[in-house]
Amino acid sequence: MTRLAGKRVLMVVAPEGFRDEELSTPRQILEANGATVTVGSTKSGQAHGMMGARALATVSVDSCRASDYDAVVIVGGDGAARHLWDHAGLARLVTDAATAERILGAICLGPVVLAKAGLLAGREATVWKSESAEAAMRRAGARLVDRDLVAVGRIVTARGPHVALAFAERLVEEMRASRPYPGRGAPTTLGPRSGPGRVSEGA
Repeated sequence: MTRLAGKRVLMVVAPEGFRDEELSTPRQILEANGATVTVGSTKSGQAHGMMGARALATVSVDSCRASDYDAVVIVGGDGAARHLWDHAGLARLVTDAATAERILGAICLGPVVLAKAGLLAGREATVWKSESAEAAMRRAGARLVDRDLVAVGRIVTARGPHVALAFAERLVEEMRASRPYPGRGAPTTLGPRSGPGRVSEGA
């Protein structure tokens, strides 16, 4: 498929402790649709996932320009809290991306990056069920909802690895859309995951 031919996506991971499938699943879907995916981190080099995956970060976020990408996606995992939440260069990058009307995506603990950059104030969003993450989102003015995926305007937030595929598919849809940023329509949501397969605190 070439629905995203010519589109460029920056996926940002922590140098250690990123959630493996939150990188691998969206990357696979985006590339299968024709997008060019670049992996970035706080520094270039080998990044290590929580479950043993490795990814080569070919760029540092400090060297990236939002105008070079059609979308910027923040990958979660416990390393996001340690390495990404308070990274000034990443905050600048996502702010510039919003100003340039790029697609912004964040999954698991990643939405806190957008919140701390002031991009979720007054907006519905979701995040991994963690007291620290939810508190950070609320302090930044985000309107937290108990949903797996929320898309408002060109900002897509998702709760965790169990929704990585739906997150990826929504990113593809948003990148193909042409409505103005930021959209003010009703948010698109997926209901909370229930039953024995629901991901619990600490994944």
